[in-house]
Amino acid sequence: MSNIAKAFQKGKAFIPFLTCGDPDLETTEKLVKAMADGGADLIELGIPFSDPTAEGPVIQAANVRALAGGVTTDKIFEMVRRLRETVTVPMVFMTYANVVFSGGSETFISTCAEIGIDGLILPDIPYEEKEEFTPLCRQYGLDLISMSTVLSGVVYRLSGGATVFENIPDGFSALGTAKLGRVPLLSVLMAAFVLIFWFVMRHTPAGRKFYAIGGGEEAARIAGIRVKKYKILTFVLCAVMACVTGMLIASRVGSANTTAGDGYFLKSYAAVFIGCTASRRGVPNVLGTLLGAAILGVLANGLTMLQMPSYMQDIMTGAIIVLSVVAQRLGREDGR
Repeated sequence: MSNIAKAFQKGKAFIPFLTCGDPDLETTEKLVKAMADGGADLIELGIPFSDPTAEGPVIQAANVRALAGGVTTDKIFEMVRRLRETVTVPMVFMTYANVVFSGGSETFISTCAEIGIDGLILPDIPYEEKEEFTPLCRQYGLDLISMSTVLSGVVYRLSGGATVFENIPDGFSALGTAKLGRVPLLSVLMAAFVLIFWFVMRHTPAGRKFYAIGGGEEAARIAGIRVKKYKILTFVLCAVMACVTGMLIASRVGSANTTAGDGYFLKSYAAVFIGCTASRRGVPNVLGTLLGAAILGVLANGLTMLQMPSYMQDIMTGAIIVLSVVAQRLGREDGR
């Protein structure tokens, strides 16, 4: 039984977390000892990363402060080595795949084992991609905890990662192929959703509050807007629309796969940034995002007709995001 498993023998465990190096490693070392003395069953140590996408604003700010103070992975290794002279509580690192890759995966994982780390949390590694690290973690006795997209991991587990082609109901498939007159049903649904969200964002109190929070959370909070409530509502709406989109794509292509939507993250960002650039105000908006999606669709079809490799679409999409941000910044400076 691993040390991490032993920490959960009572069914629950007290697991404090801190970012190494915030405000400095000397303070971190003292805090870890205090956590151990205070009854922690397991201590989670965050290795700072420049782009902590899985974190909230508090931990993101802690990462920035730690990196600004000159913290490095090697310095954190030395700190843990010193701590292990007196601290016996299980400890795990939480960091990102790039940190592991930067010095070599085996070097990083073997060093973790050497200094007494019991596990590794990689929040940006989906369940279906964790096999890249699993053999090394097993070899050196570390528990690998992959947290990214927990729900997608459950889906992958249930489906075994297989693509579903058979036993798809005819009524479900009809959603992606039906027409209203000469207009595809998918186009009608797109227009309906665009109109609904345009109206909500432009002509309802909730929509104006969404814009206010996007413009500045603190100002919105001072104005009396319940920021947390509307942020949760935003995530819920995004999740619902992602589910609807996934069902429509599966209906259209006649199959379903756990990774079918992976390529849409970058395109979604690009569509929004193009929409910002097209807008006079330079802020995200529904009609601008529709225009951005249309431009990306035309670009993708053109590259496909030219028989360009699929990765070229990602390169072009990334370039569009960069150009949109630059154009937006230049527009703001001209406005001044």
